[in-house]
Amino acid sequence: MTEFYPVYGGPFINKMGQASPYETLKSIIEEMMVGGKMPPPSETERAFIDAMRADENLAEACFRYAHANYRSSIERLMPPQGRKQKPPPATKKIKQRHRVVKEESVKLLLDHVTPNGKPLRECTFAEVAVLGKAYARLATAGAPNQIVGKVFRTDKQLLVFAR
Repeated sequence: MTEFYPVYGGPFINKMGQASPYETLKSIIEEMMVGGKMPPPSETERAFIDAMRADENLAEACFRYAHANYRSSIERLMPPQGRKQKPPPATKKIKQRHRVVKEESVKLLLDHVTPNGKPLRECTFAEVAVLGKAYARLATAGAPNQIVGKVFRTDKQLLVFAR
């Protein structure tokens, strides 16, 4: 009995065996062709099943082939076992870029000119509170008379608060 490796299955799985489902089906189709036209699948399927019932080696070869194909499909859907899967390099680059963009957006936020004409970093928390819902959480970060830029001295501090 030959060793069987599902990873290397495919159409050549039964190449070494005595029975070949591929060749059997090919000959059935060739016999049933009329005027160069393929027979309907229902007819070739019935003839193929009858051929499998008549030849035990052919049936076993079909089962091995089906098992290899189904198992291979299932293995591709399952996560690798025994080791933690590392994210692909592209994912790391995307996450790094996302972090940079988020930090840049915080810098833009501190320099954002509010409706009262002042940059956000120069506003008091009382002034921020009246700017609307988007700034409501920021308004709770300090006393009403404190200045946003003095409480959040660095962009990273505001970024941590914004999370």
